[in-house]
Formats: sequence, structure tokens, C-alpha cells
Amino acid sequence: MASEMKTEVSTNPGPCERVHTSNVLNSPQASNGKAGNLFQCSRLTGLFLIAALVIFFTNSLTFAQPDQPRSVPAEFVRQLQTQEETNHFRRPSAIFIDRTFDEIFVSDMGRNTVVVFDEYGNQRFAFTGDDHFAVPLDLEVTEDGFIYVLGSTANGRHIFVFDYDGLFLKEIKLVVPDGSIGSVTSFALDSAKNIYLLASTEMQILGFDKDGNYVRTTRIESSSSDSTDSQEVILGSISIVGNRILVPSSMDGNLNVYDLTGRLVAQIGRKGSKAGELNFPVAATIYNNEMYMVLDKHRYNVVCYDLTGKFLGEFGGKGFRNGWFYHPTMIETDNNGHVYVGQIYDGRIQVCDVPEFILQAVASEQTDSETIIGKLNSVDEQATNDNATLLQPAGAQEKEVTTHSLRVTGSPASGDPNR
Repeated sequence: MASEMKTEVSTNPGPCERVHTSNVLNSPQASNGKAGNLFQCSRLTGLFLIAALVIFFTNSLTFAQPDQPRSVPAEFVRQLQTQEETNHFRRPSAIFIDRTFDEIFVSDMGRNTVVVFDEYGNQRFAFTGDDHFAVPLDLEVTEDGFIYVLGSTANGRHIFVFDYDGLFLKEIKLVVPDGSIGSVTSFALDSAKNIYLLASTEMQILGFDKDGNYVRTTRIESSSSDSTDSQEVILGSISIVGNRILVPSSMDGNLNVYDLTGRLVAQIGRKGSKAGELNFPVAATIYNNEMYMVLDKHRYNVVCYDLTGKFLGEFGGKGFRNGWFYHPTMIETDNNGHVYVGQIYDGRIQVCDVPEFILQAVASEQTDSETIIGKLNSVDEQATNDNATLLQPAGAQEKEVTTHSLRVTGSPASGDPNR
């Protein structure tokens, strides 16, 4: 009887079937069968758990990937280097890309020079402002190659004009009725070479004709509801790309976009320190007529949005190695799709490529972008016509105060700047 029972126990149960061995505990065959069955059951259970975990984590990563912050280091291409012994700038203040001749202009406050590079980063020449100004604060280049520099002197800040070889042509002294142009930090030229000075602390744009005659003052209003003192509001560099005016409001944490008539087209970004947010925007541009690029000084990166304001991604980050930034203040793009990011610390200007995932993201929005560009360009055509009367001598029109700002880096008219 016992023999029959032992045979039944050792042969019938499956690999994971529960076995009652109360009557056969002393049987060697039963003990061996139990151990083998338990081992086989544990092995199958372990394999099943491993497979389940692999499937779970694979699915989790797949579904979580689109929600991950789209933030990566910049794709470093090269660094602009001068022919000085240190091979870098001392205190770069402005970058301008001449898209007509594919030249790169950089003003260096530390050496009081303007350095010119070709599109590959090879230095072509440099010229100094020692005989004219002490510090170059900003610069722009007209389509016909004339170089305008905002220089600081003992008698104030004025515009100095040089030809395409760096030969000095003339000085344009800027005087306003009350005698002070305020805390001017940058300037711009429109298509008629009228001059716009940004007085950041005073929150205003001072307009002059091409000869330096004062025309009018345009007030800049902050969107911050809790800021009652204009000195609490800080503005970044102001630019126009494709007849769209880009005004970074650093304290508000956004980019205001206007047309040339002063109509607010969009407000891009919001205040914050997370991916897609703006903590302290200081400069902006439009890349390839497809997306806004906003340089955030305090987040150390470039934040990208499509033309509707949808966040696409960002690149950069705090650091001192290639592809990382430290309190950047300058941004520009060239005809080759490169992005130039400059910072005063360590005198660095890095040339970077746009990360592929951002280009793919904006490509997916291409149809909508083209529709928006078409609408904006239709508005810009009217704005361009209206711009002819924006800056006229004060006696020719009533002075007005508006809530927009102007800076043009578009297509200036060609011709002799002395005309």
C-alpha cells in the first residue's frame, strides 16, 4: 500500500502542483521529487517575473518619452577666436551677422575693437575705436556694408559710421530736447537708416532721423501687473526679424512680438524656471522664418517656440565646457543654420547647431507656420508702407507716445550714409 502511494506521489504531480507528502516524508524518492518540482516551479516563476518587468518598463519608457523635458546640451560646432595671443575676446558686447556677404561682426568692449570674421570663423580684419570712442556698446551693418557703432565717449553716447574696411566716415551726435538720452544700451537702424536708441532704464525708444535729429520718444509698457516702478522692469536687446519686432521683457519672463505699426502680435513664453519657461530672457531672434529662439540668461539656454508660441525644445545649460553657457547675453543666426551664442564671461562666442529633434518638431508644424507667416507678412507689407512716416522731423507731425518699441535688422536701403 505504501509502495503504491509512493509511486503515485512521485509520478503524477505537475511541475507546479501542490504535493501533500504527510505519509511519505521519510521516502527518499518523494524528497527528491519535491525538491525538483520546487526548483522547476521557482525557475519558471522567476522567468515570468523578469519578462513581465521587461514589458512593463519598455512600455513605460515608450509612453513616457514624449512627456520628457525637451532639453539637451548645445551641439557645439566651433568657437570664434581672434588673432590675439589669448585667442578670445575680452568683453564681447554685440554680434551682428551680415547675411548679404556672410560676414560676422563682433564688438569687443575689452579691447575697444570691432572684429570681422568670414562665415567659417576665420578673422578677416579688426579695427579700433580708440580715436573716436572708449567702448563699443552695439553695432549694426547696413546691406551695402556700412558699419554703425554705438560708442561711449566722455561727452555721451553717439553713433559712429565706418565703411566696410573699417575706415571712419563720420560721427552722428544724438541730442534730445531735455539734453539727456538716458541709459542707452543698444540701437537699431530702419530701412531708411533712421536711428532708434533703447533707453532701458527709462523704458523708452528715442527716435532720430539718419542725420541724428531728434524726432520722438516711444514708451515701452511692461505687462507685469505688480510693477509700478519702471526701474523694476528690465529689457533685453530689441530686434526685428522679417518685420516682426521682438522685445524680451526680462522681469516679466516673456517675449513680446509686434508688427511695425506697434500692434501686439503675440506674447511668447511665461515666467518660470522649468523646461519651456523663461526666467530672464535677454535676447531673441527668428530662426529660418520658422521659430522663435529666446536666450534665457538665468537658465543659461536657448528656448525654442513655433510661431504660435508652442514650446518645441531648448538647448544649452549652465557650464563652462563646449556646448554649455554661463550668463549668455547675445544670440544671432546665419545663412547656414548656425546659432551664435555669446557671453561676457571668459569672452566666449560659441557657434552651435540646432538639435535635430527641435528641427523635426518645427517641421511637423510647418503647414501652420506657413499660414501664420503669410498672415504676418500681409500685415508687414502695410507696416512697411506705414514705416515711411514713422520718423519724420518733429515739425512735420505731432509727437506721439505709443506702447511699442522698434529695432530693425532687416534690409536697409543701400546708398552712401552721408547722403
